[in-house]
Amino acid sequence: MCFKAAPRAFDDEIFSPTIVAALIIATLSWAVVIVLMKRAVIYPIENLAQTMRRIRQSSNYQQKLNYKHNDELGKLVDEYNELLEHVANHTSKLEAYSYKDALTGIGNRRLFQERLDYLWKLASRRQLSLSAIVFDLDYFKQYNDRYGHDGGDHVLRQFSGLLKKRFTRETDVIARTGGEEFIVLLFDVSKANALKLANRLVGDLRLLAIPHEASPQSGVVSVSAGVASFTPIKDNSPDELIRKADEALYEAKAAGRDQVSISPDSRA
Repeated sequence: MCFKAAPRAFDDEIFSPTIVAALIIATLSWAVVIVLMKRAVIYPIENLAQTMRRIRQSSNYQQKLNYKHNDELGKLVDEYNELLEHVANHTSKLEAYSYKDALTGIGNRRLFQERLDYLWKLASRRQLSLSAIVFDLDYFKQYNDRYGHDGGDHVLRQFSGLLKKRFTRETDVIARTGGEEFIVLLFDVSKANALKLANRLVGDLRLLAIPHEASPQSGVVSVSAGVASFTPIKDNSPDELIRKADEALYEAKAAGRDQVSISPDSRA
């Protein structure tokens, strides 16, 4: 009989208001700590991880991670942003190298092909003309044989300089697509204006009067050009535009070189 009151006293002591209140306060304190940890650490890390994932998927290294607190995580974010800037700079240089001709500094075939596809689609949407001029230096193999490859490289750089001075619009595309072959793409330029520009460029090179003793024609370095111009429709294509410009170039060569020929199939 003497043990009957002991368990009730023990229960009363365990579940006394003071202990219950302490347990509640401890639980709430831990809940507050967890919420604060999520806000201060977990959520920022999740946001940073999402940003890093977007950067990786888009390859856009110009983006930055945003974290304004000057704590350990903030120091890590600063280091990562510096790494992103370093990667962005190197990526930009690599892209520039991949689209530029190493000898002349103008665009290469890869740039030309990508810009051709883009400008063709743009011209198609707006129903505007796209013109192509194909240039080929006359008797260039003979020039290399006579003056050496260093001399030939110098001529290629000089001619590229003329192209850059003559075709200066943001939409103008200048590229070296072969040894002595160059292509210019002109957005929203009619075949008549493209023909004028090609003739002026041929004249620019003629005025330089670069000696070419191995040329059976004029004694100076000259260039031939073919022009084609299309307004994109279902019946033509960017490949056809370049093919017609090439055909016009062959006509200029056959007619005596140092001149420009325009494709009769131009439709702009």
